Amino acid sequence: MKGDYVMKVRLYKILETISENVTEICLGLIFFVYGLSGFFNFFSSPTPLPESHEFLYGLSAAPYFFPLLKGVEVLCGFALIINRCVKLSLVALAPIIINIILFHLFLDLSVESIVVPSLVTIFYISLLWKYRKDFKTLMEK
Repeated sequence: MKGDYVMKVRLYKILETISENVTEICLGLIFFVYGLSGFFNFFSSPTPLPESHEFLYGLSAAPYFFPLLKGVEVLCGFALIINRCVKLSLVALAPIIINIILFHLFLDLSVESIVVPSLVTIFYISLLWKYRKDFKTLMEK
């Protein structure tokens, strides 16, 4: 009887820890997989709309940009998955996420291309809310 109770308590604690970190793991997996795909082409990206060609050409004109971007995505994604340097990863991913949102709002607003950015935004905002007390010091004078 007591053994069953101890096992239930342990299982509850494990499930509680997992549920607390699901958002971090999901956001981390998205950036980790998409970042690795930038290096190894796991899946092809959809053909961008003609309106976005100039923007993407401008970014690719700098030979360092996409390797740097995908490297940051892989490192931050991995850090979120293993629950290390979460707050630093959130700060590093902020400009990337803002650019993803703005790109899809202004240059590629289609239903199929807005799903992943929407999930990323929801996960990111929920993590910012979770760590809001820690980010408060960034806003101080």
